[in-house]
Amino acid sequence: MNNTSSRTPILHLIDKVLGIFTNESERIYKLLFAILVCLVALFSALKVYGGLSPIWAPWDVFTLLNGGWRIVNGQIPYVDYYNPIGLLAYIPTAMAMKIDHFSASSVVYGNVILGAFFALWAW
Repeated sequence: MNNTSSRTPILHLIDKVLGIFTNESERIYKLLFAILVCLVALFSALKVYGGLSPIWAPWDVFTLLNGGWRIVNGQIPYVDYYNPIGLLAYIPTAMAMKIDHFSASSVVYGNVILGAFFALWAW
């Protein structure tokens, strides 16, 4: 008895989709990379359009803005001011403040930059 004839169409479709990810051709690799770049661009645009998301602790945003502002103005964390959450939390906000204007949206832009970097790094 043939095993493929007794399979449901949905299982056949799942096998086809999973076959794409197990294929090691350069063409498939480039296609999946293009899909990743499109998804990163889409989610980044949605995050920038949506702005700051509601959070449980809104005072954390002020901590990020304070740390980013101090780094942009040349202060060094742990030397010139107390840093409760670590240096890497402030760097994306400081980068966004350098790129764009000084506002609360710098937190969003910094998260988008960091998210895009990590997505491409994970590839």
